[in-house]
Amino acid sequence: MSTLYHWLWYLLPANPIMVRVIQGGSNRLRHFWVRIGYLGALILLVLIGLMSGGGLGGEVSMTELAKSGAQVFTIVSYGQVGLICLLAPLFMAGAINEEQAGETFDILLTTPLSNLQIVLGSLLGRLFFVLSLLASGLPLFAVLLIFGGVPIKSVFVAFAVAGLAACLVGSVAITLAVLRKGGRKAVFVFIIAITAYLVASYSVDLLIRLARSVGTPPPAPIVSTDGDAPGGIGTQEGTIPTDEDGEEIATAQSIATGGQTTWITPLHPILVLEASINTANYRPPTPEDVAAYPAPIRFYLSQPLGAFASMSGIISLGLVLWSAIRLRAIGSGENMFMNWARKKFNLPALGGEKRRPPRRVWSNPVAWREANARGRGVWAILSRWSFAFVCISLGALLLLAYHMTATGAGQWLPDIRQAPNAPSDPAWVFRSALLTLLLVELAVIVMVAIYMSAGAVSREREDGTLDLMLTTPITPRKYVWGKLQGLVRFLTLLLAAPIITVAMVATYSLIGNMLGKSWATAQYSWVQQGGVGTGTQALMIPEAAILLPIILVPFVAMCATVGMNWSIKAKGIMGAVVPTILIIGVLMLIMGFCGYNAAEHIGVIGPFINSFSPTTSIVMLLNPWESLQGFAQNEGPSRVALFIAAFFAAGGYGLIVFLLLQMMVKGFDQTVRKLSGTA
Repeated sequence: MSTLYHWLWYLLPANPIMVRVIQGGSNRLRHFWVRIGYLGALILLVLIGLMSGGGLGGEVSMTELAKSGAQVFTIVSYGQVGLICLLAPLFMAGAINEEQAGETFDILLTTPLSNLQIVLGSLLGRLFFVLSLLASGLPLFAVLLIFGGVPIKSVFVAFAVAGLAACLVGSVAITLAVLRKGGRKAVFVFIIAITAYLVASYSVDLLIRLARSVGTPPPAPIVSTDGDAPGGIGTQEGTIPTDEDGEEIATAQSIATGGQTTWITPLHPILVLEASINTANYRPPTPEDVAAYPAPIRFYLSQPLGAFASMSGIISLGLVLWSAIRLRAIGSGENMFMNWARKKFNLPALGGEKRRPPRRVWSNPVAWREANARGRGVWAILSRWSFAFVCISLGALLLLAYHMTATGAGQWLPDIRQAPNAPSDPAWVFRSALLTLLLVELAVIVMVAIYMSAGAVSREREDGTLDLMLTTPITPRKYVWGKLQGLVRFLTLLLAAPIITVAMVATYSLIGNMLGKSWATAQYSWVQQGGVGTGTQALMIPEAAILLPIILVPFVAMCATVGMNWSIKAKGIMGAVVPTILIIGVLMLIMGFCGYNAAEHIGVIGPFINSFSPTTSIVMLLNPWESLQGFAQNEGPSRVALFIAAFFAAGGYGLIVFLLLQMMVKGFDQTVRKLSGTA
């Protein structure tokens, strides 16, 4: 019994690797400021949400305060799960990768530590910081309970989903690290894959709900602010369109957001959270609905939270056990397949002399190197061109499907009807699918920009080329500005995908309206005084093709500049990627939340605030009639305001880029010498 106790004690609580990781990270000031910044961002988001929702003021009822608290809780919970899915692999990937970078991994394998101790110590040590980051926001959620409208169960469910997602993502990251695939590129691809999966699977779930709701009137919305009432939080109160008799008009949005869960729900943490805390709009099927299925399928469909917890637990446990079994075999450099292939077919060892023709360099060699020398491998080139080709092709196919459906040549888009007996609305389905495609593209571009910029200086510091470069006549100003110029040029091909997609749709809409074709128009409805206004407008404003790059390119440049700033200050790439994602993620979350609410409620200033968030700016450009206050009533001045707001946001991003670059140039020599140990 004592032997078992001793084994468990040193396996979990007193695991030497876990203790070393936690003690070392807890003494770092950077981790402290990350937790302070995370909690500060949550506090700011809660205050802004309460103010924008009418939850603060001199004459505010408890009902309005409860509704505002429920709205803020929902947004913060979703954002928390999304951030954890992106931050967990960054915290986890360095678990064994740092040992490899410091050339101590082989020494670690010679210690008496067992394989399970090494894997669990690396996993739990890094997971501690993720869970502590979650725990720092628990008191803030407790404050929301005072307002009412948020059941205690929903708070624990939100933290449980985020914790399970962190364990699952962390187990995958640890497995990649054990496989010696946990380097920078693997982590980067892993994060992009997670981002694309979250957005794409959520979109598929939405399309399934849309297709399933064809010809079915939407359920009546349930507004609940009582934590004990059925449905939990319920829907948020707002203006519901009604007809002349006062009956509610079923819109495509209400159909899409309501109904039962789908088979994708247990596979997506945000959908699991929505099915658990927003059952009034998104509820699992009843036992009678799934009675005909076998017991495992019944459990999977009717219990999304339980199914997600079971699957994530089983997968995490399996990955940890497999990593523990294969740790020393992989760590010793064993490659069974390659060894067998070389012996079987008598293949020579890889290597040999490599030659390539000379290339012409720009006036700024640093910019040329970042734009051309990076990503010259076959897979890197194929990935970039494939991304651009696939995204543009999907946009063209989506536009073709809309044209065929709108002209009556075929039913290429789901038949979504705004009312049971009303005609279908292919324009709404088209804009929803286009918005999903553009958001996926934006997420991938931002992650690529962050990763490339975060390794711009850290990589050269790690491989020792930074010291060699500093012996050349290249000045700090030329070096820093050249890095940014090369990074932006490198990202040009990726940026072309959403810009060309929007340009195709804008040109299609412009030509159709010039010819007077009905397929280039769409029905819109907006809230106005005295009811709901409706009308027929263009499918997309033509200037969207101009405004999107004006907003998008400076924003990506700002992301790259923030990554470069941390890359200069951090010793390794992971130390630069984590704070960069935190800053950009929190900035996009806060600005998107504030901007979208401002655009819907503030007529003139709203577009200016909303233009600072690229995600909600895309929504604004695709459908300004319904997303901008007063756009339908004053279309001419509102379009001018869109132009001014876009240039205003570009100027703001440009000013941030300029100030950061000046700061980096000023302290470049001192920072580099300090990190190299020569200061």
